[in-house]
Amino acid sequence: MQLHVAERTRDGAASLEQPIHSPAGAVVSTHPLYLATRPDPVFVTVHLPDSIRAGTAGVVVCPPFGWDEICTCRTRRAWANALAEAGFPALRLDLPGTGDSPGSPRDGDRLSAWTAAVGGAADWLRQEIGCGRITGLGIGFGGMMAWLAAARGAPIDDLALWAVPMQGRRLLRETRASADLSIDYGVEGAPAPQNSPSSPDDGDLLDEAGLITTKETVDAIASLDLTKLALPNPSGRRVLLFERPGVAADKRLRDHVESTGAAVTTAPGDSYGAMMRYARFAEVPTTAITESISWLRADGFRTKAPALAAVTSSRVRSFHAIEFLHDGVAVRERSFSIQFEWGRLSGVISEPVGVPTGGVSAVLLNNGSDRRIGPNRMWVETARRWAARGVPTVRFDQRGIGDSDGGENYYLDIERFYDARATDEVIAILDYLEGCGLPDRFALVGFCSSAYYSFQAALVDERVLGAFMINAPFFYRAWWDMHVPNGWVSARKHRQDDPWFIAWGLSTLKGMLRALIHSRRLLLRARRLAPDRVDAALKHLSDQGTEVLLMFKPDAHLYHEILEDRHFDRIAQLPNVTLARIPGCDVRFRPLALQRFVSDELDRALTRTLESDRAASPKLRIVSAA
Repeated sequence: MQLHVAERTRDGAASLEQPIHSPAGAVVSTHPLYLATRPDPVFVTVHLPDSIRAGTAGVVVCPPFGWDEICTCRTRRAWANALAEAGFPALRLDLPGTGDSPGSPRDGDRLSAWTAAVGGAADWLRQEIGCGRITGLGIGFGGMMAWLAAARGAPIDDLALWAVPMQGRRLLRETRASADLSIDYGVEGAPAPQNSPSSPDDGDLLDEAGLITTKETVDAIASLDLTKLALPNPSGRRVLLFERPGVAADKRLRDHVESTGAAVTTAPGDSYGAMMRYARFAEVPTTAITESISWLRADGFRTKAPALAAVTSSRVRSFHAIEFLHDGVAVRERSFSIQFEWGRLSGVISEPVGVPTGGVSAVLLNNGSDRRIGPNRMWVETARRWAARGVPTVRFDQRGIGDSDGGENYYLDIERFYDARATDEVIAILDYLEGCGLPDRFALVGFCSSAYYSFQAALVDERVLGAFMINAPFFYRAWWDMHVPNGWVSARKHRQDDPWFIAWGLSTLKGMLRALIHSRRLLLRARRLAPDRVDAALKHLSDQGTEVLLMFKPDAHLYHEILEDRHFDRIAQLPNVTLARIPGCDVRFRPLALQRFVSDELDRALTRTLESDRAASPKLRIVSAA
């Protein structure tokens, strides 16, 4: 992927967003931007207090690596908001080739690009916002990046570190072990991925999030050793260390930092485990956030001269949008937001530049509580690939996910994933996109709960020309389907150290539930001698020309119901409905072969949708970046 910053976009501080009200009542404005750091630009979100005093401390929040980055997404947002409420400008960034930033993880010299991006973000805070001392805040690998950038001369004066490994080898060893324990590599029948290994055996790293890191980058990370990366002027720096009880690595890091002559402050990090759960269950570490604010407010700290003066030959420019080449085609990306009564929803639009396009836009919906980049960053790659084909493609965060407002634990109640209001919000987004001048017919892509939204939105909105559903749990909301087949029969497992009566009771309960599920299926099968509402709904979509793609893992309950309850025979007769079996059981299709299979099926479904649209309305128009 070749990149260049669009000359026709505007630079300077962001002004698109209106202030939003935090739960605490303080006004904080958030500004999604692209920074023209070199060699690669980055996507950042800046959190600014309602008033900024000259020379106040600023914070660069550096993301961790792989699965940890997914788990801590909402924590980093909440942390940056809290810092801004306390008067400290904060900036969150996605490293080049990760998250919403341009580029690919397969690009060369990633570690140098990541280091430059962190330094460029700190430089931007100092030059454009007027911050004095800059703190690099990092969890895990994010802390290593903050240290590395400071050691290489970036204008980062102080560090706030949590669970930071001293050697890159340790980080990689733990990452490989987690991936080996959690990824199901059984993908028989899937096509071999192109230009990428089918497994990480050749030196590339496939982590627990399904993200690939090339051997070149792996080797560069493995060479990192904080004990050999001296910080310039260490006596003029302050370091905040969050310690976890009983973790020896934290003590070794503290001893090393103290030996450099930096002023070290320790704080409890007991909530680390709760923060590192999957995004739906992760808890924001409020105590750690409060400790960091108290540390920043220490007497004389904000007025203290920087430990390292910024030395830059040019200013880091900021942009509201960015253009880059994807597959040789210019693609433009920009952020957007929509105000609802509950708060602000945020997303990113990928648009073709000067490419002929029909009347179809695509919308990629969240998979579960994962943010808008999608599983293994697939939504980012899909959006750019489809934009290069002439299809404007949108990815956004639903309420309480990623960069959108809403409570961090909103989806602890699983029924909220299937609330009718979520479908209404999807339709409101279609209205917004149409009002922005994007093509007014849509292909919706949903995974798990958002597959349900895709189906429901297609039934009530004739603008939906394609509903591409990956592993939909059911077509219509029902308490039984939400809680019993997946929740009790599959998810509930006993531990090896459980007493025999617990294991026996759980096994008996599962047997009873399976019998109930089978009996219920027999009753439904007897009722389905005539078409039921699912058959009628799919027939309705097919008759009106809506392209429907149903993709399932082989162990999905709905897939077996379709096969066993005579749905399959009826679906096979519908010309616009395609049923595809994903050749593997990995819950997030992390093996590269599965990623390729799913991407290819989505591309084929989009092609069918575009062909159907052209047959109905053959006129083309040009989408311009102007």
